[in-house]
Amino acid sequence: MRVLLDEDLPTGLARHLPPHEVRHVAELGWKGTSNGELLRDAVAARFDVLLTGDAHMPFQQDLRQHDIAVVQVRVERLVLWRLIPLAPQLVAAIETAPKRTLSIVPPPPA
Repeated sequence: MRVLLDEDLPTGLARHLPPHEVRHVAELGWKGTSNGELLRDAVAARFDVLLTGDAHMPFQQDLRQHDIAVVQVRVERLVLWRLIPLAPQLVAAIETAPKRTLSIVPPPPA
């Protein structure tokens, strides 16, 4: 699957999400792109999933209009060392997320 990491996620997360092809918005020159435009660009570039930490996206965008799955990760801070332990759950969510909807990966139990 082709996965796009939103700009709020660290680029290093990509290497923890095998076997998927993972690109970061910064690599594509899409940093600073609005959520609506990012979703349209991601669909046009044939990404299957947008992985984000943006809690506002589902309220700002009608995800039913975009032929892409959105997976939101919820952690206290979006830093790599907090995200690595969630990698198995992220991979599972990426593989099962239905397009045009939001799937959520919750924080690990305290």
